Amino acid sequence: MLSGGVVRAHLFSVRPVKPKMWEALVVVEFPVAVVANQAPGATYDFGATVKSGQTIAHTFNRRIQLTSKDGGPLPDRRVTFVQNVELPPGSYELTSVLSDADGDKVFAASTHTDLPEIAKDEAFLVEPILGRRAERNLVVQGGSQRLGKSKLEDDPRRDRMGSGGSFEPILVLEIDRSRPVAAWTAACMVSNDHDPKAPEVERRLLGDDGSAVGSLPTVHPSFVSSDRVRCESMLDVLPVAPLSPGGYRFEVVLAPPPEEASGEASAKFAVVVPER
Repeated sequence: MLSGGVVRAHLFSVRPVKPKMWEALVVVEFPVAVVANQAPGATYDFGATVKSGQTIAHTFNRRIQLTSKDGGPLPDRRVTFVQNVELPPGSYELTSVLSDADGDKVFAASTHTDLPEIAKDEAFLVEPILGRRAERNLVVQGGSQRLGKSKLEDDPRRDRMGSGGSFEPILVLEIDRSRPVAAWTAACMVSNDHDPKAPEVERRLLGDDGSAVGSLPTVHPSFVSSDRVRCESMLDVLPVAPLSPGGYRFEVVLAPPPEEASGEASAKFAVVVPER
């Protein structure tokens, strides 16, 4: 049986690493109970493929075995596997497949992502990634290595387990207010100028009607560097606790705006009342 809606996957742009190359993040997420909430544990086989047209740009396969500490059923938690990859601008399809060890239950997810062209000689923003502390969920950082001057290649030997403080990207943007939500954003510039003039970065939280419901202090990035590609990352905790149920948008703006590059980036989410 091939089903959707259980395993989730997404490809995020993170930052440029070269004038024509993005660092991106492949995220695959699934609940522990997808196989069986049984004692003393379960085995999960999963993998993902990133394709540009008919060309495979990146692929990986993994097996994870989970065992409960007390020998009882596994707790109802999520597993999130994240791996950094390098991809040129373009349109990509990410497909992920998850199964139990016997292959009796098979689940799949597929999504499309466009990595934009990388602006030159102007500051620009990368779309925010919303996330939370993993706490009791499991985050695994997929291993990779660089062979010579080639791009990053998958390397399972370098996988590492995260902690409760690991950043867990949110793939279902319906959140409750019981746990803090963070937004990871980058302001970048690709230029031969070692000391370019940098704009200010303003961040605000808007309601569905565009009214401001929260704001954060202005950031003054410094792009002074001998590197041609330079970025400044911002990790903000969003003031979601006082928000009423409804739709919201976290918006990041460059001031003054660039002439050609994108001077705005945003992430939408909805505050919901958790089921009892």
